[in-house]
Amino acid sequence: MSGFTADPAAIAALGGVFGDAAAEVAGGIAGFESRARDVADAFGWLGPSEEMYRDYQCSVGEAVEGLEGVAALLAQAQGILDATAANYTGSDQAP
Repeated sequence: MSGFTADPAAIAALGGVFGDAAAEVAGGIAGFESRARDVADAFGWLGPSEEMYRDYQCSVGEAVEGLEGVAALLAQAQGILDATAANYTGSDQAP
C-alpha cells in the first residue's frame, strides 16, 4: 500500500485522550448522582408527590446508566486505539 502511513504514537496519544475522558466522566458520576438525588426543597413548599418523586428518581437512575455507558464506550475506544497502535508498531517491526 504505497502512500499510506500511520503514526502509532499519535494513535496511542489519541487513545490516551479517550482514556482521560472516560476517567473524567466515570469520576463525576457519583457526585452527579448524589447531588441529583438530594432533592431537599427542590419541589417547593408542599414537597413532591410520591409519583413525581419516584419518576424523578427513576430519571436520575437512567441518567446515571447513560453516563456509565458513555464512560464505558470511551474506555472501549481507548482500548481499540491502543490495540491499533500496537498492531501498527508490530507490523512495522515484522520482517
